[in-house]
Amino acid sequence: MFDALDRAVGELSVAGRSDAEVSQTVSRGIGEIDAGAAHLSAWRSRAGETLNRLDALDSRLAQDKLQAQQARSEAEDLDMLEAISEFQNRQSGYDAA
Repeated sequence: MFDALDRAVGELSVAGRSDAEVSQTVSRGIGEIDAGAAHLSAWRSRAGETLNRLDALDSRLAQDKLQAQQARSEAEDLDMLEAISEFQNRQSGYDAA
């Protein structure tokens, strides 16, 4: 895009150009700038799509991490309850003996 601007400025700097030549230079420069802007817009769109995919992936990973932590917590809590119950059963057995 900057090359297009440099070319247009360079051609417009030449003295003694006719109105038709100036008009043609301006039209060509605007066309090149528009093409560059469209190209830049396409790349911005691609970058936006990639960021959206990364955000969705991050969200899914955070959700999976939370579910894993909940499952771990439930497993640890279950083991603790089982251990307490087993202790109380043995204690009752010892008291009865």
